[in-house]
Amino acid sequence: MDVKNRKSADLISRLKKNYPDCEISQTGDILTVRMPLGEVQIKGDRLTFYVAGKRMDEVEVPVDSLYEEIETFLLMLRDDEKQCCKVFRTADEKARKRSSRAIYAVGGLVLLATLGYLLLRNAWLLLAAMFLLPLVLFPVLRYIRLWSFRQDWVCPHCGEPLSLERKPFIPQMQYTPRCPHCGGPLMDPGLLETWKQEVLSEEEADFSQPPSELPKCGGNRICTVSGIALLTFTLFSALMVLVNRSEIPLAAMAVNVVTLLTLGTIILALLRCKGPEDRKETPKIVVCEQKWISWVGIAAALVGLVFTFLSFCVSEEETLVVGIVFMLLGLFLVGLGAWMLLARKNRKISVYQDSVSYVSSFGRERVIPLEQIGSVRMTASQSLHFLDGQGKKLFSAETNMQGVEDFLNWLDSRGTSLQVSKTLEKQIEQSEAPVVSWREEDRTPLHDHMGAIHFGMNLVVCLFAAGCFVPMLLYLFTELKMSHAIFLTAFASVPMIVYYLLFAPVILLGDRPRGATQEWNSMHIKFPTTMVSILSLVLTAQVYYFWAERMLQVMETGLLLIQTAVVAVVLIGLFWMRTPKRLRGSDGFAVTLLCLTMVAFSLTYGGNLAISHPVQHYPAEVVERAEPASDKDDYTLTIRLDDGEEKELNVTEQIYNLSNAGVPFDVCQKENFLGIRMIRLHLPKGTNLGDYLGQDTP
Repeated sequence: MDVKNRKSADLISRLKKNYPDCEISQTGDILTVRMPLGEVQIKGDRLTFYVAGKRMDEVEVPVDSLYEEIETFLLMLRDDEKQCCKVFRTADEKARKRSSRAIYAVGGLVLLATLGYLLLRNAWLLLAAMFLLPLVLFPVLRYIRLWSFRQDWVCPHCGEPLSLERKPFIPQMQYTPRCPHCGGPLMDPGLLETWKQEVLSEEEADFSQPPSELPKCGGNRICTVSGIALLTFTLFSALMVLVNRSEIPLAAMAVNVVTLLTLGTIILALLRCKGPEDRKETPKIVVCEQKWISWVGIAAALVGLVFTFLSFCVSEEETLVVGIVFMLLGLFLVGLGAWMLLARKNRKISVYQDSVSYVSSFGRERVIPLEQIGSVRMTASQSLHFLDGQGKKLFSAETNMQGVEDFLNWLDSRGTSLQVSKTLEKQIEQSEAPVVSWREEDRTPLHDHMGAIHFGMNLVVCLFAAGCFVPMLLYLFTELKMSHAIFLTAFASVPMIVYYLLFAPVILLGDRPRGATQEWNSMHIKFPTTMVSILSLVLTAQVYYFWAERMLQVMETGLLLIQTAVVAVVLIGLFWMRTPKRLRGSDGFAVTLLCLTMVAFSLTYGGNLAISHPVQHYPAEVVERAEPASDKDDYTLTIRLDDGEEKELNVTEQIYNLSNAGVPFDVCQKENFLGIRMIRLHLPKGTNLGDYLGQDTP
């Protein structure tokens, strides 16, 4: 087999492996790859693309890049197939709605827990708001999406559930054009025919006649009800301030008055701002806000009212700054919510025969002649600025408004130019990532054992997570020796580090590239970088604040930091050399290097303990005692060591009080050949705490 035939066979083999639903046929020297919505014909190094039977483009590319060009086209067709698959679209929309409800519910619980902490000062509520509830959200979202897909991502012909992608955290649907069970097509014939007509149609839209149904703005009722509710809240708050006026400092009273006046202004806007009466002439096009704007506005206003209420509750001089922060945040959210409600009620663009009417959120109308609109500029915030001939902005709209596409198409039919802001142009250039395809020259023997490597990676990550918490708990509640607990904690990251260095060519530290193909993703195992980063931070904080500051303190901290820097440099160098060049540019790789600098401290601390000489005990000579100057400071004792050098140790309040009462202590000292000493204080051997407290030690 010559080189040309071998490359053609490799191309066909890769296409069949990664796109098994494609129909591949060869007639003479023309190779055809066909999908339901289009096909591509390969003749030598020339590619011809067809969509819905219509010839779209013809390009000539190097033979080595044929697969990448074909795959880019097939991925585009696959995205269009998903839009023509009613089952896929319905399942995706329902899963999104159910997930959003779960996020809103957990967010509400977090808000209630935070409010409860502020009112009750219960630390468990703060812990739940900061850590417990956000962590619960991930398994809840996973369960909801799995349940939703099992309910809706099913074959309409046989009712069997369809495939899902193997995602460790958030499940995703694995699209397929045909049911793998019964072979029935999943694309909706009506949507497919509509899509083909849009592709084949070359006629311009006719805006000479107004559409049968035009978008409509919201009514007055929701703004009126919101204004009355806000008025009730304001009157209640004013009464609360009036009753407690003798206990409120002057500065806090001024903040409360400003808050009440601002709320009154917002109430007047909700109740009084109305748009002009509709003309007798029927507009050709109407652009107005979506319905969901009202619900977002109500949610923002409710959250803002919570912070505003907290600003009234915080009325002491010591907490005045906190009250001002709550006041500013609350008024901003309330004002934002009111603006959204008014935008849904009043904001509208109406296109008439010879003019355009623009009504702002506060009901102010501006009539602009059609010939005055010279161009449209899209910004990075997805806003549309309508400009005159000199580039001056006349009015603006957002791309998510109802009817905005009809308006832009109508302007395009009149020859109005569409511009893009410089910021948006840069964002587009950055977001248009090329398709990342798998290259066979990057294959290693490790890629033949992806399943086993994935299992091993999950195992070492679980061991690392266990090492961050279990040893300390065993030391506190069981008879586990302190040195053993330190070793288990400090070296918990070693299996994970060694594992990555062994299997680095197949492990992806960062996010998957946006344009990565399914084949590329199957050749890389996603490493849980975010979770490991959090665990690394927890491990470092535990070793530093618990073991190194409380239990077994290092006297030569400067030398310890130098050792930590050396270990970090060595680890970063090893990771850099073992990580393939194509995988070094991700953010996850940079985050991993930062985690190595944190983990290096625990490794250095445990390593110094491991190479220490046998422990030495001698009576502690207390030179000086220092009580904490504030709640954040620690109790300290200055001890004279066996070589006469005086060192300051952090101790607990109990040890400080016993030492102050004359209770003797012994110094437990470990020293290694590098001259690093690790020291702690304890009662003399043969005595216990009950001997000095007059009771048995539990």
